[in-house]
Amino acid sequence: MLLATVSVLPPSSFAQESKVPKAFRNWVHYEQVVNARENDTKVFAALSFEGFPEEYDPKSQTVFQLPYIEIPTKDLYIQKTSLPAGLQSQLFFTKDGQEHMRFFIHPLMEENYAKEIKDYGLKKDKFWATPSSSPRSLIVWNEDAPTQVFGQKVSLANKVGTVRRLNALDKLSRAHAIQREFQSIPSSIKKQLQFDFFPEPVVAHTPYHQYGNITREFPSELSYANGKTKLVAGFGLTASDGGDPILLNEIKKTSGSVAAMIEDKVFAPLVNSYAYLAFNKGLVGEPHQQNVSFAVDASGRLKGGIWYRDLDAFKPDMELRAVNGYGATNFVAPERPFKVLKLSTAPEYYAQSFRSHMRNNWVVLVERMLSDHKGKLSKEKAKEVDEMLKSKALWEQMDRLYLVNARKYLGHDALKEAFFTPWDELVRMHADRLERLFPRKDLLVDSLSADEWDKLLREIPVYEFVGWTKSGDHFDINVLPYDIQKTVAHYKATTAIEFPKLDLSQADLKAEFERLQFNFRASTRKKLPTKLTFEAIPGGILAYLPNNKLFGTALLEPEDSFSNGKNFYANVPKTYPRKKPNPTLFTKLWSRGNLAEKEALSELSCLKNILALHQ
Repeated sequence: MLLATVSVLPPSSFAQESKVPKAFRNWVHYEQVVNARENDTKVFAALSFEGFPEEYDPKSQTVFQLPYIEIPTKDLYIQKTSLPAGLQSQLFFTKDGQEHMRFFIHPLMEENYAKEIKDYGLKKDKFWATPSSSPRSLIVWNEDAPTQVFGQKVSLANKVGTVRRLNALDKLSRAHAIQREFQSIPSSIKKQLQFDFFPEPVVAHTPYHQYGNITREFPSELSYANGKTKLVAGFGLTASDGGDPILLNEIKKTSGSVAAMIEDKVFAPLVNSYAYLAFNKGLVGEPHQQNVSFAVDASGRLKGGIWYRDLDAFKPDMELRAVNGYGATNFVAPERPFKVLKLSTAPEYYAQSFRSHMRNNWVVLVERMLSDHKGKLSKEKAKEVDEMLKSKALWEQMDRLYLVNARKYLGHDALKEAFFTPWDELVRMHADRLERLFPRKDLLVDSLSADEWDKLLREIPVYEFVGWTKSGDHFDINVLPYDIQKTVAHYKATTAIEFPKLDLSQADLKAEFERLQFNFRASTRKKLPTKLTFEAIPGGILAYLPNNKLFGTALLEPEDSFSNGKNFYANVPKTYPRKKPNPTLFTKLWSRGNLAEKEALSELSCLKNILALHQ
């Protein structure tokens, strides 16, 4: 693979921030320069831009012409969902009777794409770009259609930090699959949980490279009539742009408790939506400050809603998805999905996701902002902030929100499994408070209602009844998402009702699992142990060890892969052959999996009162 050399476009190819379309200008400004992770080097290590020209650094706020190659779509690998007409016209067009795509490349990558440029030519004309907070995530527009702004997450061979910023095939296909999953979430749920997302409807790469581009769709405009931005990336929430940070301004204007406002406007939208995605949909993400934006009103005040981006950062937990009545259907498109989806690492990824990307990011930044700016607050609010910082109240606040959501989606049994302090001892420790909360004699953990569980989690410090360890100057909760979900997930799986029989034996499922292993469509290449139990899910097969621990996941080819003369593996080199399925067995597996999905959803409906899944 060629590595990018440092090249500089001629001066006429650059412009300044004022060239950014007005409806996006204020948002772009926050993306590029109002960044706590960049500006606060006492907390965060500065990123190293190895061999990276200053004019492409986000902090330079430079606008540059964006080169592109006009490539027939038949010569590209494209995964695509529906597009708004305006974006469709910017990316796709017909030339010489063939559909073409404008395949955008970063100016520093021209040498890497030399083969494509030789075959199809390179254009530099009406498309302009400026980096967002990341040098490879570009904000793009056509000067003839400046209201149609979109994003291009292009590949960069240069190192930013310690990593070359190439969009490898696993990132491309994962972004496409997660895009489909987010599209399936009902708007009523997104409204209730106060979240939305930036769609990533197109991913593409050329045959010559194992990396490519992700197209990102933006709202029609990101500024109010007064020029103020409608969204602010998380790292801009606590950073200063010469005045007070947005979060400090919100604290000054709030009439109530500082802690209550932070929970209501910041932590609750984050944790509530995170828990729904992780515990209900089985999508475990990286919700740090670059990947989450906050909605603000025309006066710059927080509205209490968030937007997710970088969809390829989410990993699916196929086991939890199957238990909750979802399947693998949206994840089967790639030819080698075992690497694409990181199927074997999803359960272990919960810990890193919640600890590192959620609590250790957001609580640190909020605490740092409060510590630096508390002198600007009234005496009463400054006193509350001092007490919050001293008691580490924000850490407990986020952990409590997490536990409330764990109970909501995974049931009461999940928290009973998580108890560190025996229930009888907890009752003795907080006898007066519990008597006030629950004025009845049968104060047993098994008798608590859903409302009483929520009262318990609100009123009793979480570190007094669940496991924790001291980590630096704050607590690390030992109850990790996967620890909580696995017991209840297996409980629901083992108590599932019998599914209709479709003449699928364990021998059939084993043979198909081994075929999918051979075809690089399973999460493990290990030889199958003697005693495994196989279960069909929509689009795949789960393999369980005798102790009910998941051994591996295998994904079927798409349902129509071999119908009407199709061959899913037609483009696979003959030196790397693939095994086709038995047609009858393949059809039965898809039918069995789809039935399993319907039955699982029916079962969850019956169990919802017991497990409190949808309260």
